[in-house]
This record gives sequence, structure tokens and C-alpha cells, in this order.
Amino acid sequence: MNITYSDKLLDYLKRKGISNLHISLAETAVEAGYCEVLVEPMTESQIDDHRNEKYRYIHTIPGGDALGGNIYVTSRGIHFDDDVHFDLKSFLGIRHVTAKGVHAFKLR
Repeated sequence: MNITYSDKLLDYLKRKGISNLHISLAETAVEAGYCEVLVEPMTESQIDDHRNEKYRYIHTIPGGDALGGNIYVTSRGIHFDDDVHFDLKSFLGIRHVTAKGVHAFKLR
């Protein structure tokens, strides 16, 4: 898998002192509804909290030299393409991390 990051995202994470990303499925109120992949920065204390939860699924993907940390996947059912790109977007001053090449598992 080839993982790349935008310069904007790397600068933002460096300013915040964060070197890890967290990928999970967004929870919805509708059982059969479409699931969205949620990508967010993850601090060291949050990693410890996730590891301390009993029966918590955690898959660790090395983030590479550019990120300087890891990518933690805490939901089953997430599919990664061969090329994955993370970027930082902003809407009305609210920043969020986006990912191309990361999808929620769907039956076809």
C-alpha cells in the first residue's frame, strides 16, 4: 500500500504536536444506512485509552517517515486501495482530515 499525505495536513499535525491518525466508521442511528469512514488526528493518550478498552479491535499501519507515527484502524470493515492519500480540508473554519482510497466495506 502506498500512503501519501498533503503538505497542509503534515504542517497542521506538526503544529498540534500529533503524529498519529485514527480511522474508524462513523456510527449512524440507522442500522442499514450507509457508513462513512471517519479520519481524525490521534494523540498518544487516546492510543492508550483505546488499548485499555477490553475487546477493542486495533489494527496498526505504519505511517511512514512523513507522518512520523502510525495509523490506527479501530473498526472492522474498512477497505484500503493500493494508493491512499490523506489531506486536510476546511469548511467555515472547521478542519477535518479526508482520505482518498479508504472505504467502508460494501456488499456488491
